[in-house]
Amino acid sequence: MEKIILNDIERLWVMEMARNRYAYDRKLGLEATVYKDGVDNIDNEVNAYGAEVAYCKLFNLYPDLEHSYFMPFDAMHGDKSTVDVKTTVLTNGRLLVKKKERMNLPDEYALMIGSYPIYTYIGHIEAGRLIRPENLDTKLKSPAYAARQSELHKRQAYD
Repeated sequence: MEKIILNDIERLWVMEMARNRYAYDRKLGLEATVYKDGVDNIDNEVNAYGAEVAYCKLFNLYPDLEHSYFMPFDAMHGDKSTVDVKTTVLTNGRLLVKKKERMNLPDEYALMIGSYPIYTYIGHIEAGRLIRPENLDTKLKSPAYAARQSELHKRQAYD
């Protein structure tokens, strides 16, 4: 497994972008994701955006720097494939994608485990393999498509 640690500059950048994204989303009336602890706070945004930056750092990609425009993906590789980065603090956690109608799915989903500023890259799964009825876990607070870590594949860094 590949561990990524954000440096001091990346940490400042993540904090600023997370604050901007959080404020902008609340201004639009969008609800924040509320996790198991029931907390709706900026820490969740910091952790999620930190994972996106760590992923981009690992793959030598340019992260999304826009806080006022929603992109259906977090990164784009040189082969033009798009990736939505998911994160969990659980070392044995699954990759989860909320069940909701989307006009534009990314090509792949990636799982990062950890919390700001240290993350571990676990792997990828193609959207077409994940977004299937048999992968829908309805026992969760919000139904989500789920993939175990063993179902993910590694992508070569710096492709």
